[in-house]
Amino acid sequence: MIADFDVLAESIGLPLKSIEALRALPESGETDAGIYFLWLGDAMQYIGKSRQIANRIAQHGQAALYGFAKPIDFDRHTCIAVFSERVVRDVPALNRALTKLERAYVNHYRPKYNMLYTGRKGMTACS
Repeated sequence: MIADFDVLAESIGLPLKSIEALRALPESGETDAGIYFLWLGDAMQYIGKSRQIANRIAQHGQAALYGFAKPIDFDRHTCIAVFSERVVRDVPALNRALTKLERAYVNHYRPKYNMLYTGRKGMTACS
């Protein structure tokens, strides 16, 4: 878990983790906030962000109940945990930082179920 919010902000400008490093990351704790990666075998399926990763992963696992048009096939997840939501005081700043980091990973790895960020409010399918 990254212990300092400034480290997250700085990490947006740094090189992204390799696919091997992402596969080796741990799963999330119950209240972790950060970026998560859904995998089917060794294939990255989806990248997301959440202030409560474990709850969001559970929603993906029950996609039909939540009315998602395209359920995501995955058998495990990993995450870059930033903070426990309980200690985050500036939620809007956390959301902005996580969005930037999520976009950088999506645009770089182009997972099957993500949309590619193409500029201000512009999105297109990755695959």
